[in-house]
Amino acid sequence: MAAFEAALLLYAQREAVTALENAQRSQRLLHDNDEIGRALAGMHSAQRGYLITGSAEELSDYETQYEHYRRIAEAMRPLIVDEEQRKRLERIRAFIDDWRVNGSDVVLERRARGEDVVAWITVASMPRFNRARDETIAFEQRQTTLSNEAAATARARLARTTFILMLTPVVGVVIILALMIATNRAILRPLASLATSARRLAEADYAATLPRARQNEIGELVSAFAEMRSAVEQRATKAAELDRMKDDFVSVVSHELRTPLTAIRGSLQLLLADSQAVPDADNRQLLRAALNSCERLVRIVSDILDISKIEAGRLVLARKPLSIPDVVQQAMDGVQQIASQAGVMFIDNVPRDLPPVVGDADRLTQAFINLLSNAVKFAPPNSTVTVNGGMNGDVVTVRVHDRGPGIHAEDIPRLFQRFQQLDGSGSRRVGGTGLGLVITKAIVEQHGGKIVVESTVGQGSTFSIELPRA
Repeated sequence: MAAFEAALLLYAQREAVTALENAQRSQRLLHDNDEIGRALAGMHSAQRGYLITGSAEELSDYETQYEHYRRIAEAMRPLIVDEEQRKRLERIRAFIDDWRVNGSDVVLERRARGEDVVAWITVASMPRFNRARDETIAFEQRQTTLSNEAAATARARLARTTFILMLTPVVGVVIILALMIATNRAILRPLASLATSARRLAEADYAATLPRARQNEIGELVSAFAEMRSAVEQRATKAAELDRMKDDFVSVVSHELRTPLTAIRGSLQLLLADSQAVPDADNRQLLRAALNSCERLVRIVSDILDISKIEAGRLVLARKPLSIPDVVQQAMDGVQQIASQAGVMFIDNVPRDLPPVVGDADRLTQAFINLLSNAVKFAPPNSTVTVNGGMNGDVVTVRVHDRGPGIHAEDIPRLFQRFQQLDGSGSRRVGGTGLGLVITKAIVEQHGGKIVVESTVGQGSTFSIELPRA
């Protein structure tokens, strides 16, 4: 899967680079042809200056302009990919050389000898000069057409690149979901079969031993139940092994998905950081949408990995004394952009003199970010989310209150179940996996605290994190 996504990314990058190189080459040819036109005009001007003044400086400028033209023409040759333009460049060079040798140089030599050159200019020099100039104009006209086509192709390729960059994370998620579904089926079906077999075994053993029990055959009864218990334990062991294999699979696949997602996110950020790479406003908007989707997928994968660590007991905390007001402020900063987009404002009422707690700064920040983003998700536009803090004995409490629709009492226990989302309206402004509150609860409990939910339908909800002071 990682190789497939990497191939898509490399193709997208190659498309973008090729498009930009073609557009830049076409613009370079236009510029160089303009330089040839300027050099040709400079030679003609120097020729006329010498005819009028007889100054040697004019002849020096004439030669300088000619050498400049030759350097430009040589540099243009490898840049041309259009066969017609390649032939036209050769005609330009032939016409300029013909004008110089059989027109301009003859005029200059005759002028140096003091001869009348008017007739020669009219008959031999100017027609050759005009033919060379006309060919440079024709080159410019066709190259302008080619340049416009290259620019249109660049825009199309950049749009295609943007689509691929947007598609790649989606393809990855589809693949991982398909694999997870297939794995879950492969696991759940054996588990169901094991449960059915265990139940049937228990029923059969009980039915077989019941008559003997009635006949006081206690020894055989005990033996039968021992055999049943052993069979059930074996099946439970197999079920636990299958469940462990499922968790390991989810963890490995999530890791494999996060690596290409991180590369895609970095590429999108680089493209957006360079205004020259993607100058078109519509394409930049598409790239921003792709980047937002990619960052959301990174969060989803991170949530899945965190759940795997939590359930496996591998979530390690780097504990140290922490200032809760600082942690809350950092979390608010992390959610500020989402809140601004949703038209929601934070009110920070957390006292600065709250006593410290001992905990993992990153994990507690993550817990508060989950609560704050959840509050923003359900808060109506142009409303506020209030964050209060206080002490209750030796417990530091932070409360996050939103003015959303509230939660029915019977739904509150579902909040801390995996993949549960109570907002079924289809109007959520912020997506999610249904894992945020599960992760938050696990983080808080590993810190020796607890999370409390209070809600009134129609008036909003308050989520409180309670942590022991240091």
